[in-house]
Amino acid sequence: DMSDVDSCTEKGYENAGNRQLPQIRTEYNKCKEREKNTMLPTVFVSYNWSQSEFVDELEKNLEGKAIIKRDKKDIKSWESLSSFMKTIRNQDFAVIIVSKEYLESEACMFEVVQLMKEESWKEKIITVVWDDANVYNPIDRAEYISYWNQKYEQLDELIKKLPHSATSELSESLKMFEQIRS
Repeated sequence: DMSDVDSCTEKGYENAGNRQLPQIRTEYNKCKEREKNTMLPTVFVSYNWSQSEFVDELEKNLEGKAIIKRDKKDIKSWESLSSFMKTIRNQDFAVIIVSKEYLESEACMFEVVQLMKEESWKEKIITVVWDDANVYNPIDRAEYISYWNQKYEQLDELIKKLPHSATSELSESLKMFEQIRS
């Protein structure tokens, strides 16, 4: 909230920083931290948890240079994972750690689909491709498409066997599988 940043001096925190009152000093420090953070770019990291160690190292290297947005750190108890994943579009950049596990993960691919809804998504991404991803060979890429096509067909067949009233959430997953395979 920029109004908080602009108001550090107005609230009297600027001069209060030298006082001995711990509460005022704490408020002043919080205000200055918010001010500092508004100047840093935000970077959403999209990854499969099998790459957590790499992402931990990335986050450590970018400390003080960018504000890292990642699931393990930014999703509070009882918050929606899908709501968090949709915030990928609101960040300055997105680092996508592409691995075999990533390309076969519904959650990871959901983040990519959300990012691709942003008109300028290609200018926002930095891609790190793991050796096991095999995305440079057309046959291997076709295997990922086949993988998601099978997921789509499998879910479609199951939905057809269920009562219509019980399938609304499943139909949303089916639409997602369609977007992923496309």
